[in-house]
Amino acid sequence: MINMRGWRKILFSIGCISVLALHSICVHATDAAMNNPDVNKEAVKENPDTKAAYEKAGIIYEGEDKKEETIAQYGAASVAQSLDANLFSTSSRYDRIIFQPEKNGIYFIKYNNKNYGYYDVFFYDLNTKSYKNVYTFRTGDCQLYTTKDAFYYMTGKAGSLSEKVTVGDKTYGNTYTVTITKYDLITGKTSETTLDAIYCNGYWGNFVSCIGVDTKGRMYVATNEDELLLYDRQGKCLSKQSYTGEIYEFYGFDATNGNFYYKGEYNWRYWGYDHYMASLMAGNVDSNNKIALPEANLSILYQMGFFTHQQPVTMLNDKYLAVLTTFSSDTLLLLDSNVYDYTDHTKQSTSINLLNSGVSVSVLNVGNPNVSKLALQTSQSEYENDMDTSSIGPRCALTSDGNRLIVKTDDCSLTEYDIAGKTKISEVKTTHPVYTFAMYGNQCVAIEKENNAYYIETIEWTYPTDYSVMAPATMQVGDCISIANQTDSSFVLDYTYESSDPNTVSVDKNGKLLAWKKGSASIKVHASPINVDKTLTITVTDSVASANTKYYSTTATKGKASGNMHNPEPTGYYGNTISSYLTQLSDGGYERVEFLEQKVWIETYNSAFGLVKQKSIKPELPLIGGFFSGEQYNFVVYGQFNSAQSDSVETFRIVKYDKAWNRVGACSVYGANTYEPFEAGGLSMAEKNGTLYVHTCHTMYAGDDGLHHQANCTFCVQQSDMQLIDSYSGVMTLSYGYVSHSFMQFVKTDDTYVYRVDLGDAYPRGIAYTATKMTDKIRKPSAYGTVKNFSGSTGNNWTGNNLSGMELSDDYCLIVGCGNDGTYAVNYNTWVVSVDKEKGTFNENVVTAHSKNDNASTGQPKLVKLNNNQFLLMWEEYSYNKKTEEAGGYVTKMVLLNPNGELASAIYQTPLALSECSPIVNSEGQVVWYVTNGDSPTFVKINPYQLQKVQETSKNVKLFAKDNTDNLPAKVGTKLKYKKNQYVVMEDGTVAFVKPGKKKITSLSIPAQIKSNGHTYNVSEIKSKAFNGCKKLKKITIGKNIRVIGTKAFYKCTALKKILIPSKVEKIGKKAFYGCKSLKDIRIKTTKLSNKAVGSGAFSKIHSKAVVRVPSKKLKPYKKLLKRKGVKGKKQRIKK
Repeated sequence: MINMRGWRKILFSIGCISVLALHSICVHATDAAMNNPDVNKEAVKENPDTKAAYEKAGIIYEGEDKKEETIAQYGAASVAQSLDANLFSTSSRYDRIIFQPEKNGIYFIKYNNKNYGYYDVFFYDLNTKSYKNVYTFRTGDCQLYTTKDAFYYMTGKAGSLSEKVTVGDKTYGNTYTVTITKYDLITGKTSETTLDAIYCNGYWGNFVSCIGVDTKGRMYVATNEDELLLYDRQGKCLSKQSYTGEIYEFYGFDATNGNFYYKGEYNWRYWGYDHYMASLMAGNVDSNNKIALPEANLSILYQMGFFTHQQPVTMLNDKYLAVLTTFSSDTLLLLDSNVYDYTDHTKQSTSINLLNSGVSVSVLNVGNPNVSKLALQTSQSEYENDMDTSSIGPRCALTSDGNRLIVKTDDCSLTEYDIAGKTKISEVKTTHPVYTFAMYGNQCVAIEKENNAYYIETIEWTYPTDYSVMAPATMQVGDCISIANQTDSSFVLDYTYESSDPNTVSVDKNGKLLAWKKGSASIKVHASPINVDKTLTITVTDSVASANTKYYSTTATKGKASGNMHNPEPTGYYGNTISSYLTQLSDGGYERVEFLEQKVWIETYNSAFGLVKQKSIKPELPLIGGFFSGEQYNFVVYGQFNSAQSDSVETFRIVKYDKAWNRVGACSVYGANTYEPFEAGGLSMAEKNGTLYVHTCHTMYAGDDGLHHQANCTFCVQQSDMQLIDSYSGVMTLSYGYVSHSFMQFVKTDDTYVYRVDLGDAYPRGIAYTATKMTDKIRKPSAYGTVKNFSGSTGNNWTGNNLSGMELSDDYCLIVGCGNDGTYAVNYNTWVVSVDKEKGTFNENVVTAHSKNDNASTGQPKLVKLNNNQFLLMWEEYSYNKKTEEAGGYVTKMVLLNPNGELASAIYQTPLALSECSPIVNSEGQVVWYVTNGDSPTFVKINPYQLQKVQETSKNVKLFAKDNTDNLPAKVGTKLKYKKNQYVVMEDGTVAFVKPGKKKITSLSIPAQIKSNGHTYNVSEIKSKAFNGCKKLKKITIGKNIRVIGTKAFYKCTALKKILIPSKVEKIGKKAFYGCKSLKDIRIKTTKLSNKAVGSGAFSKIHSKAVVRVPSKKLKPYKKLLKRKGVKGKKQRIKK
């Protein structure tokens, strides 16, 4: 789900309901022509609105012979008329607007601010465009009920009983008499009904909370003493029912089944706090006039007192209930009241700081999926003084036949939907933003509001009979041009498009054409609801890039040796920073940047890949996070440990270099809630308008549990002076952009937004997406949500998925990775997630189909942006030996992608290996990357528009058949396995023990050294929670090179009996041996421990008779130290 705070649009799943996509893009034909390099642009400029001009410009014109209107988003059929803002504005929450088709006018009930308790009724005549004050009355707050034919209001009088009266188990001392007045909107006549007196306890001035009247004339009175009373037409009390909550307002009554709907109150618990929400609730009156009140929350409408929306629910045509929930991002639900059973209500669900992070709630709490007929996104709410001022009512109207629903889908857009088919039919543009509207037969009467001025507009709801289509006759490979459609009315029809050969010319749902290869294709355009088809034929010619007949090349050259081939390996676990980068220089040459031997190596190559020069830069801090080549500058991010957890320690340094690699500035970040930067994840950078965005990760200051939890963090740097202008490194929810256990990060920008993507293991557990306006704080994303969920338990560290790329098209954010169903299998599949940048809807496309049984898997895919709307997806596939845990038989797969992530070609393969280096597109349109296989680089270049030729001509390449990368020492962060146990390479070249191969071990020896691929590594650390949950572990041997025992390393290892802490240990984390209730024999050989070096509770709750032996010269200080850390039992001993 994506919550779109700024756009306020959201994708929901409501039982079997999916929110329909709303917006279609209408493109001016002139714009389409001007984007086509083959079009005679001057001809279009001469007269862009005539058929002759388009034919002269080389554009297909398919339609009527005479067509002179400009293709645009049409205005309405009539001119909007100004209205009296004093009458039409609903400045009070008690004001009402009632559309009256029979009198061809509109009633306005306005609260009289100068005369307390009084209301004035005005009638606006649509024929004469005149106003008339037709009635004035007095009533109490919310004691007004309206229908399309009448409105009802009440007056009341309190009285005292001479003697108290007992009815049932209640005793009353007062009465209250209600008189309900009906004003008939058709005749203008009034009638009064005085109801049987109501017994009450208090002497009330305002006893009634609200009233309602059903189609049978029965009157409903809800009191402030929590009773609902039902009266017949004559005012006789038929029944009453007590309730415990609130009844604030009646929304409607269903004559077919006795259901009635009202605004109740629901206490929504969010972050441990109470939030009182306006809630849709339902009751029922049976054939015996018995009232039932389940008081169940069917849908949260809005937060009371902060985001009020007037009249969010209404009955339509005595069948449908229209429900607008502005709380759930302006979603409209159309419910079939006739089939709804008032006893059907499910529990309100809220995901907060859990699976979906941020806040996501169930929109409709009804079990029967047949109740909901439509779920639609509507326009954005705007608030002033805690009230929605953009509109009143549920933002919809039913057509006269009851089969179609008109919805306000954007400020100036009214969209028509077929209810049964759940499909969009047409769209009309209004002159001003719609405030409220109604259907008057075949006319739509809209009240519009803009800048506190009000207008009225009448739109003839009549479909056009034909339309015209304009598109280019020819395109070049790589072109992207939109089809433009035109009708002769105010309607923008809903069009569908189909290509006869999408591998030659593809077309998306909005009519955007993409040319992929030489050839021709027919494009079929279908217009609904007039059921008219048009067919266009488009010819595609080669571009300079696609015409290149050198389909691939490999160039071995000189340079620094490394081993980036087949990296990074997919682990389904922690991520890594990237060490290999390639950019193209302005002179056509290339620059390789790679982090090797704790240095930044920079190599310059000419356009033929000959090495020109080589240099290295010493890191300014011990850790290197990543490199970014900006338009004017190069940037490298460095970092260092902050073991003191001090805000005065520099944890990140973002260094700016000019293009000759002269240092010209830096931004130092201190503290930032950072214990270790770049840990277990990556780093990505982007720039826009002089701001550099750095999105990375860190382990944070220790929490209450003593653990250094991992999460993402973002820094925004002003490039001119390298000042930190914004950042977020705290702990919150995805609504702040925070992702707990973020194991990979990417950031991109367009002209308006900063987009961030994280692979989350905890909050949320899935692919997290945020989009933040550049003008807003980075912690205030306009849109956020989880676009791909992972199975498994939160915070498990293993997700079974890997995030490896992100790019932006004009309309979508594309995210790529590989993974499985969250199990510990290694059979990964490549997937693509596309997120609609405007609407927030998203879709996943799983490109491969490996199963657990085929011993095959995919490597981390590479997403290459060829242009704004065409992409190349590449990934490696290999066989996997489960016994030896080794991969082999690598082959690279390639496929073209549409801007929405759908495949645009067949999948091809080549033996040309991929590497850690992300491929780039050079100035000739060719895709280039470099591979190091334990030696100097080999540059690979392919033609992305000739993948079949790449496959055919490269199939015999043997250059990368043998993997020599194992001959090199493992890089920092590399996961190693030794005797089935897991280790990780540290920044100092040592390794840390991460976890045993299985939880149910009884004994284990951590060696002083391990060997991997011919290299020897000292084991210097036992990671936090390494043996957490190993309840059967009885014996452990700790190697002599261990310096650090991490937080909760042996937490609740309840069977562990003895431990020897070797002489090099200098730090023991918080609760390291906490709860080891069998741990009776502890021998400490190190003399390097101090109060700061041993965490609190490190030895708490061990055996009650534990004996701790320490070095004799440390007996006295260690006694004090160990007692502080948990060895303080009466029978526990500390000896030398």
